[in-house]
Amino acid sequence: MITNKKYDAIVVFGGGVNQNGELSNELKNRVELAIDLYRSNIANSIIMTGAYSYKADKIPIITEAKAMKAYALDKNVKANCIFTEEESKETVGNAYFTKIKLLIPHNWTKIIVIAGPNHSFKRLRYVLDKVWGKDYSYDIAPTIQNESQKNITRENKSLELVKSFLSEIKNGDHESVYRVLKAKFPSYSSSPEYTVEQLKKMLGEA
Repeated sequence: MITNKKYDAIVVFGGGVNQNGELSNELKNRVELAIDLYRSNIANSIIMTGAYSYKADKIPIITEAKAMKAYALDKNVKANCIFTEEESKETVGNAYFTKIKLLIPHNWTKIIVIAGPNHSFKRLRYVLDKVWGKDYSYDIAPTIQNESQKNITRENKSLELVKSFLSEIKNGDHESVYRVLKAKFPSYSSSPEYTVEQLKKMLGEA
């Protein structure tokens, strides 16, 4: 556990909310880790990120961010210490909307990130470096990683896909990143270059 540093905020990446807005056990574990870090005084603020996955067949009745906030409130975390980002629908969006809606306005530059087991640290670092840039420092809280061959293969494909979209963009140029997202991803456009099914096939999920 990282205990010898002080951060401006703890960021919890969304994922694992069912149609009724209930957190999966894995997502509960992520929020619990954020609460433990918060209570150890590593940071005074927790950011819950995510609307719902762009791959979702049905939209949940509550966003991932609000569901995680509700869980933290039930654990007696103060409401004014929890912030939500409710527009992102995948990892690059998590990083982008967190930056423009919370990190920049609050001048938070030192972040500890809690990712899910399906996030490879290699892909996550690429995304964070690309979207946040050199003006932000971050650590990724140790989490149990999904080391199945299926997940490793999917994450490698996802990293290569993201690189193919963003490699020409300078690190920290989040507006250019978002322009690419809007052009290519069904998450943020009504007429994207790729459909959900096409992206699933590219990631080996279809």
